[in-house]
Amino acid sequence: MHSFFEELLRLTPPRTEGPPLPDRLALELAAETLLNGGTRTYSPHSHIIHGLHADYLTNGKIRPQHGLLRLLGAPVRIFGSGVATDLLVHPNSMLKGDLKNRAQLDSLPSEVLSFYALSSLRSVLYAADGEWHRGKLHLEGVQISRYFRNLGGRTIEHSVAVSDELVARWSDIQLAYGSHAVRLGFYEEFSGAVLKNTDETNRNGEWGSLRRSLDPLGCEAEGCAAIPLFALYGWRASYPEAPTLLEVIIEVAGEEPGAFIFGQIMEPVIRAWVAIFEQSGVIWEPHGQNMVLMLDLETLQPKGVVLRDADTAVSSGRRRELGRSCEAFFDRNVHDGQTTEELPCGDRSEISRVIDSSMGRNTFDYLAGLYQEVYCGDPEALRSQCRQLFAKIWPLGSDWLPDEVFGYREAPLSDDRNCYPLESKPESPCWRP
Repeated sequence: MHSFFEELLRLTPPRTEGPPLPDRLALELAAETLLNGGTRTYSPHSHIIHGLHADYLTNGKIRPQHGLLRLLGAPVRIFGSGVATDLLVHPNSMLKGDLKNRAQLDSLPSEVLSFYALSSLRSVLYAADGEWHRGKLHLEGVQISRYFRNLGGRTIEHSVAVSDELVARWSDIQLAYGSHAVRLGFYEEFSGAVLKNTDETNRNGEWGSLRRSLDPLGCEAEGCAAIPLFALYGWRASYPEAPTLLEVIIEVAGEEPGAFIFGQIMEPVIRAWVAIFEQSGVIWEPHGQNMVLMLDLETLQPKGVVLRDADTAVSSGRRRELGRSCEAFFDRNVHDGQTTEELPCGDRSEISRVIDSSMGRNTFDYLAGLYQEVYCGDPEALRSQCRQLFAKIWPLGSDWLPDEVFGYREAPLSDDRNCYPLESKPESPCWRP
């Protein structure tokens, strides 16, 4: 194992509960927890956290938490290939007196599991049945960044449907992605469980949990650590003068820094986004938390770029071109060319947001900033290569990319405090044509 990873492992506590946690998962936790100094993991508002009753993941500490409930025999709606015992409840939600269907929960048998929170706080690694699993949980009334992190029934159904669609189209997506040495992967969201309301005909307010695959589809996980992109350029909070992981990787690779950053990180992310949109109509959210690099434990060589979190928008226009339906998806997350208050340029404004803001401003800008600060490189050289790559592999991209740059408005919709409409920003596209 490379010495950088050995040092990270030394910073993780002894694991005394549950099944042994493999080194590769311990390193993932360490990267999510410790290597985030100076970053917005995915949003300029990501420092906002309200409503958490425990310190799940702050101050450079990694520790197992206790109190994750797995409900047994609960009246649930199942989506995907799950079973009734997949319904998981975050301990923070159990502390909320106004948690919907709380009385029903208290009457159900359950077992208590150990877990680790990842950087999003509601995405977890948990131990059950002698193995480690990935889950995404409902956080009742908790605000992280600008959004309340409820995990509603329709969101769960939509996420499983998006995941199923990507799995069904995976061979086409891989073919469109191409033969790049950094392979494309995806954490499947294969199972969702939703606690039913007492009145089962009324789904309003229902909530539940999702299960993700422990290892990604499409690229090898054994012998690799899954490192979110923000941990490449984030400095260690307890040791800010130490080199970032990206600097260590570049030194080991022996490549020109700009060539490495573009060829091993930016190019795979762009190829992944275009392949997924073109083959499925899914408008993936490629920010530094949702995009993961699989790094070889010995050489630090990137082996795969992996997508996570299938709660994302879908373009009905692109799916019509592909001859496919949008029936399985949640209507609120399906966008067309229609102009609305939420989407001033229809699905094209959402595509601008995820490329210009999530991919560009909130991820690639950090990589370019490190390139400039540490290596005296020219960020425009990276931006130019990205624009050229978009034009080369997505010749019809101009049909979907507006001339303007769209991003979130500061205020939510008047009738939905959890929905922030998009607006045109006073800037020009710099990472795409």
